[in-house]
Amino acid sequence: MLLATVTQDVYSDIVQALQLKDAAVIAGLPDRPNIFLDVVSKTNHSIESGLMWLLNMLSTQQHACPKTLVCGHSINVVADLYSRMMAYLGSKAFCNGVLDPQKCIVSMYHAHTAEPLHKHTLSEFCKSDSIIRVVVCTIAFGMGVQIADLKTGFKGNFLFGTVIETTE
Repeated sequence: MLLATVTQDVYSDIVQALQLKDAAVIAGLPDRPNIFLDVVSKTNHSIESGLMWLLNMLSTQQHACPKTLVCGHSINVVADLYSRMMAYLGSKAFCNGVLDPQKCIVSMYHAHTAEPLHKHTLSEFCKSDSIIRVVVCTIAFGMGVQIADLKTGFKGNFLFGTVIETTE
């Protein structure tokens, strides 16, 4: 049995439910230098201003922009963020301005996105030379996905177009 992160109570429940006797436990802290938390206070509470640093970076650097996850707390928030980002970026959301879905540097991932987009986003974003630079997703995206060169994460709790809390 392989578990990513569990509390002692959850572990005990699993051992009891599966009737495991003398189970070997190998536990350790994962070394994940690419995961960090940096909290920045925001004074302006619009979605656009909260993400302007990223939108500017995408516009100017395109494929050179560091890989970034933008996480929303619901599918509706993710869809809204993605739509706003794509509207703001326009043709700059595509490598060299070529309006080809396979050349889009921003993608969306949640439980209700179409299967072909799920597969494309997962397979492409995991590549070191990925065309996709930003994935707007629910937090479920990161569970079990290893992206070694992911440098930036942004979590925004957005409610009806207003940022109520942000962390960069």
